[in-house]
Amino acid sequence: MCCLLLQRHGPELVGLQMVEAAPMVVVRVNGSPDATAALDFAAQEAALRHLPLKIVSVWRIPLFAEAAPFGPFARASPLPRPEQFRRDAELALEQAVERAALLQPSVRCEARLVEGRPARVLAQEAHGATLLVVGSPRKTQITKWPGRTGRRLISRAPCPVTVVRGPTPS
Repeated sequence: MCCLLLQRHGPELVGLQMVEAAPMVVVRVNGSPDATAALDFAAQEAALRHLPLKIVSVWRIPLFAEAAPFGPFARASPLPRPEQFRRDAELALEQAVERAALLQPSVRCEARLVEGRPARVLAQEAHGATLLVVGSPRKTQITKWPGRTGRRLISRAPCPVTVVRGPTPS
C-alpha cells in the first residue's frame, strides 16, 4: 500500500513524495521515565492492533559537548565525551527492546538507532506508520503542554501522534 506525503514549509507546498506505507506503531525511547511510559503504551497499542513496533532512539552531540573547556561557558565538572551520547542511546534502545519483548511477547520489534534532531528523525521514521508515540515530561502539575519534540511532531508527523505523560515527580 502506498500513501502520498505532502511536504509543507509554512503555507507553501514544497514537495510531493510517494511513500510505501508500512503499518506499524513507532515510539521514541531515550531512557527517561517519560519514554518508558510511551514505550509501554506503544507496545500495548501494537499488540491491540496486531502491528509491529518500531522503537527509535535518536541521539546527537549537543553543541556544549564540542565547546572548549574554558571561557565564559566553562564548567567545573567535565562534559561527557561525544561518543558517550551514542552509547547512552544504544543502551536505552537495548533496554527498550527487552522491555517491549517482556510486556508484549507477540509483538515483532524493530530497533533503530539514528543520529539527528529528534522531531525531524521521528517524522521520517514514521512515514507510512499507523501511530507515532512519544513521551512528555510532567515537570509540574500546572504544565499541560507536551515537551518540545512532542509539540513539533504534532504539526509535522505524517501520521497520528500520541503524547504520553511520564510519571508525576515526587
